[in-house]
Amino acid sequence: RTNSETVELLPNTRCNGVQFPSSAHPGSPAEVTVRSEGGDEVVLRTQLVVAADGWASAVKHPAGIPGLELSYGQTGIVATVSTEFEHEVAWQRFLPEEAGVLALLPAPEGKSSIVWSVSNQTGAELRAMPSEEFTELLNRTISQELPAGIYRPPEITQLNSPVVGFPLRAGVAGSLVSSRMALVGDAAHMVHPLAGQGLNLGISDATALAHAIDKGVGLGMDIGDAELVLRQYHDQRAPANAGMAFLMHGIQQCFSVSFGPFVAARSAGMSALDAFGPGKRKVAQLAMGLM
Repeated sequence: RTNSETVELLPNTRCNGVQFPSSAHPGSPAEVTVRSEGGDEVVLRTQLVVAADGWASAVKHPAGIPGLELSYGQTGIVATVSTEFEHEVAWQRFLPEEAGVLALLPAPEGKSSIVWSVSNQTGAELRAMPSEEFTELLNRTISQELPAGIYRPPEITQLNSPVVGFPLRAGVAGSLVSSRMALVGDAAHMVHPLAGQGLNLGISDATALAHAIDKGVGLGMDIGDAELVLRQYHDQRAPANAGMAFLMHGIQQCFSVSFGPFVAARSAGMSALDAFGPGKRKVAQLAMGLM
């Protein structure tokens, strides 16, 4: 139980099914069937179900919400690592050909996370590598041929988790809401991880939904009403989510081109953006969801 007596957490509980009210009885509650770790089954009745359980959501499909999905034919390799010193900086390398995009990101407890977008074949090879060989490859790859004056990433000293992979896809749900249901986070959208925008989008979703619910409660409205309450959330977040998904797709396609003149023009454009302070700040604000 949290500090609030009105909120109860149900850890180690699995959603076995969701039933939404029929159009003939729109005021009825949704019913969520959950099973505890001990095997006990409970039916929860609620005005609003918030689906935050990923793209293959167990809540989204019973609600009948379609989605648009695109596969990149790539694998995202992720792992937790230790570095020679703690840091609060994110590094990202856009590598040639099949080497993909490698990011080193700060994580809790002084650890770091790596996210490496590669072809499916390369992904299988990376997952099969011994841990020491994989660590050495990470260090060579993220630090190789860095220009003078660049703040260098710390050396990766140890692998702290299994190396796992997941298919890289992009997708947007056809709607973020229906009667008694709202989608947030990866249940609502998927974007390529090359710019780390999935978490930012999810936080913005949660913030906008909370505001819509708060407004509905303040007006004494049914918070599960798709049109009177939840539509505000959909109208605010659906365009932003779709726009970011298409932007990330465009960037991914741009950095997938290995044609020499195009690579040179791309590098010149990135250098120009880096040198142009106002433009750089606008891009940062967009990435943080401040625009």
